[in-house]
Amino acid sequence: MVVLLLLRQAPHYRLTPSELAEAAGVTRGTITGLLAGLERSGLVKRTEHPEDGRRFSIELTPQAHDLFEHMLPERFDHIREFMSSLTEEEQYQLRALLEKMNRGLPALGTS
Repeated sequence: MVVLLLLRQAPHYRLTPSELAEAAGVTRGTITGLLAGLERSGLVKRTEHPEDGRRFSIELTPQAHDLFEHMLPERFDHIREFMSSLTEEEQYQLRALLEKMNRGLPALGTS
């Protein structure tokens, strides 16, 4: 989801894999695996880099834009409702734990 959000905020909804890896705080190898899954799901596509034909960019697909427009607002409302029941300290702790778990996810794919 982080990759999709980064692309959503990028100019023209497009970044290179290296830019995505740096912004997400993961290795280039990790981003390659994440992008492969998102591409299989039809949420991102590879396009020729607009300035350097030897490189490629990752871009959101219409399916990903639809996800942002229709499905996510409802999900975010549920998350906001849940988070409002927690104190500020509990919200901070939850975010820290979820970020730690998220950083460990790529290791699960290597076993």
